[in-house]
Amino acid sequence: MTDELTAEPEKGFVFATTGESYTILARRAARSLRAVMPRAAIDLFTDQAVDDVIFDKIHGLAHNGHRPKMEALRRSRFARTIYLDADVMVLTDISEVFELLDVFDMAAALGGSRSQQMIPPDDGLPRAFPVVNSGVIAARSSPRLAAFLTEWEDEVARTKSRLDQPALRRRLYETDLRFIPLPIEYNLKNIKTIDVWLLINGAPRILHQAALHKGPPGDPMMPYSLDELLSVPRAKHVRDLLETDWSLGGTPQAISTPTDRLRLQLKRQQGGAGKATRRLRRLMERLRAGLLRRSR
Repeated sequence: MTDELTAEPEKGFVFATTGESYTILARRAARSLRAVMPRAAIDLFTDQAVDDVIFDKIHGLAHNGHRPKMEALRRSRFARTIYLDADVMVLTDISEVFELLDVFDMAAALGGSRSQQMIPPDDGLPRAFPVVNSGVIAARSSPRLAAFLTEWEDEVARTKSRLDQPALRRRLYETDLRFIPLPIEYNLKNIKTIDVWLLINGAPRILHQAALHKGPPGDPMMPYSLDELLSVPRAKHVRDLLETDWSLGGTPQAISTPTDRLRLQLKRQQGGAGKATRRLRRLMERLRAGLLRRSR
């Protein structure tokens, strides 16, 4: 497949995977991306022997560990790269993320976890310095970025950590790279947030569904679907948000969140139960009154 991002050929996406299951997820994620950005250049870095036309190029990994994203970003052929984890679904065109790299060296969304695993008590960093989720990373190629990625990779290997976020947090704290946080909608990992997501927050752009790792990876030729990743109420709400987001060409209008709809349903049920209770109470009162008249 040839590079189709003809307007901006220096920009592209990369996935990085080890193992068959995660590589299948990446193939599905790439198809979801292609569905909303058909001209995007998409590369895969992997340790698997795979041939899939959804990718413009497939690169073998030299990395031996379980976190190949640093190598993929460092070796990316694009001057401006967006790295994506294999368990993400891109919902709409996100070309505007590349525009951030006109000014900044790197962009990623803040992480939600503040656990001891993410913020080790002895790391020496101020707790107020945020954790950054590494599932979606935009980066502008440069020798400084390459050095940063090598330092991050080396620290993960040295500490033998299962997670790469603590090392990323330290490297960001000490770097002079220009970093900018992405808004939450560009890496929505806390799926429950959809239940209370309002139109004023803008529609989610990228869903990060870690639950995809817990079951079979599915058909590599099939893109992800909202109905697969989300419950029915959440999938409907995301579709409503995408259709009414003004920045995506939608017409803003009132929409109900899943929580709003659940409250309304409970209210109706309670109202029905209340009516039944009142009818039963009136019946018992009439019955009691009749029994009293008979006893006189």
